[in-house]
Amino acid sequence: MTENQIKIIEELIKERNYQKAETLLNKLLQVVPDDWQGKLLLGTCKLLQGDIEAAQKIHAEAEAHFESGTDLTENEKTFWQKYKKVFMGCGCASLIIGGLTVVAAACCG
Repeated sequence: MTENQIKIIEELIKERNYQKAETLLNKLLQVVPDDWQGKLLLGTCKLLQGDIEAAQKIHAEAEAHFESGTDLTENEKTFWQKYKKVFMGCGCASLIIGGLTVVAAACCG
């Protein structure tokens, strides 16, 4: 992906226009299927839309790729570290919110 495409997609995500960002990412990934930055941005869109299973699947594929360390540039390593922190933070927040929802349902019936 070009820097301009990344900026457009990141802006769509900031605006919470996840569906449009996802559509654009899917089109880009059809052209360059091994674009890991695009895949991770797609995973972020999935996560923010509540599709936890799809986000986890993308994350697991990316983790296998990035943790292997094979032929990674410094930019790719940095991007992966940033993404991993965001993904883990969102996952923890989801667990906390889910736990609170269960507790509230049990208490308030």
